[in-house]
Amino acid sequence: MDSVRRFLYQFQLRLDQFIKHDHRQVYKAIYGTSQFPIFFIIQALWSCFVVAKSAQNRRKNPKQFVKQFVVSFMMTFAPREILAYLLGRLSPIKHNPQTLLIYAAIFLLMNVPFIFKLVKILYYFLGIGQGLNQARIFTFVLNKVSLPVNQLLPIALVAAVSDQIIEIVLRTILNSGEETPLSKNMTVIRTSAFCSIFWIMTNYNQLTQYVGIHPKLLSAVILAFVLGAANSTGFISEYIKQSPENQERHSQETYEEQQRCPTRKNIEIQCDLIK
Repeated sequence: MDSVRRFLYQFQLRLDQFIKHDHRQVYKAIYGTSQFPIFFIIQALWSCFVVAKSAQNRRKNPKQFVKQFVVSFMMTFAPREILAYLLGRLSPIKHNPQTLLIYAAIFLLMNVPFIFKLVKILYYFLGIGQGLNQARIFTFVLNKVSLPVNQLLPIALVAAVSDQIIEIVLRTILNSGEETPLSKNMTVIRTSAFCSIFWIMTNYNQLTQYVGIHPKLLSAVILAFVLGAANSTGFISEYIKQSPENQERHSQETYEEQQRCPTRKNIEIQCDLIK
C-alpha cells in the first residue's frame, strides 16, 4: 500500500506541474510546429490508410486504384488548399511542391500488403497524430479568421472534420470502398462534439455561467489528445469486433437468426416439400 500511495503522490505532483507549467511546452510542440513535414506526413499516412482500409476487400484493378488515389489525394490536400484560398494565403502545394511526391510515395507504399499491415499495427499512434492535426486546423481557424461567432464556429468545425467528410462523400459517389469505424457519420459527430465542448469552455457564451472559462492553452492540449484517443478507439473497437471469438459469435448469431427468420428461398423449399 505504501508503494501505491507514493506512486499516487508522485503522479499528483507531476500532474500539478503539468497543469501549471509544462503544458505550455506541449502546446508549443503541437501548435507551434509548421504543417510540413511532420504533420503533413501524418495527414497523408492517415488519408491513404483510411482509404486502403475501406477498399481492402475490393478487387484490385486500375479503376479501383484511380478511385483510391482520388479520394486519398483530396483528403490530404483539399482541406488546407481550400482554407488557404479563402484566407488569401499561398497554396500549401505551391509553398511545398515536394508534398506531391511524398504523397504519391505514401499512396503507392500503402498498397503494398506488408506496409499496410505495418501501418495497421502502428495505427494507434497514427490516430493520435491525426487527432493533433484536427485540433490544429480547428484552433487555427478560430484564431486566424475574423468572423462573428455564429459564423466562425461552424466553419472551424467543418475544417476539423473536412477530411472525413471528403472521404464519406467521395467514397459514396465513386463507390471506392466500404464504411469503416475510421471515417463515418459518427466519427464526424464525435469530433465536432469534442471541438464544440472546447469552444464552449474557452469562450464567453450562454453556458459560461455554468461551465466557466478555462485556460485555452491547457484546453487545446487536452483537445488534441482527446481527438487522438477517439481516432484510435475507433480502430481498436473494430479490431476487437474482428477477433476470431467475435466472428465466431457473429456467425452463430447469424445462423440462429436465419433459423428463426428463414429466407424467401428457404420458405419456397419448405413449401415444395409440403406439396
